[in-house]
Amino acid sequence: MENREKNDMKTIDYRLIPKTFVHCSNSGCTRAAHCLRQVAFRNVDESRRTVSVLNPRLAQGEDCTEYLTSELQLFKRGLTHLFDNIPMKAAREIRDTLYYHFGNTQYYRIVNGERAISPREQVYIERVLQANGVSGLEAYDAEEYRFFV
Repeated sequence: MENREKNDMKTIDYRLIPKTFVHCSNSGCTRAAHCLRQVAFRNVDESRRTVSVLNPRLAQGEDCTEYLTSELQLFKRGLTHLFDNIPMKAAREIRDTLYYHFGNTQYYRIVNGERAISPREQVYIERVLQANGVSGLEAYDAEEYRFFV
């Protein structure tokens, strides 16, 4: 696994990049050293016959809308024990709120750990818990560092 403390990523484990990922060929961009799209482009290995690349005439630098950080992000998995020590009324409200937010399929995939929970989704889940009087709870079954793609 990559060193998550490292800020100036020159190389990455290209196996972590999805096959459908869109790369950036603009090495002159001011954000290139920290942009996952550019770092991935510099590290394409011979196992990929073709790769997708952004239009080089798109905005770059601070104005780039396609920028993705090259830092690993903390994703979490599973909520199988979320409701173990929560009062029934609060558990029902939390479950319903998460169910309606994520939808049927995604809700069950998240709860069962089949789908990773992004940092943004973790914030949402924490807010739902707090709104229902639950705080300081270790709700997740596992965690992993990966790129936000």
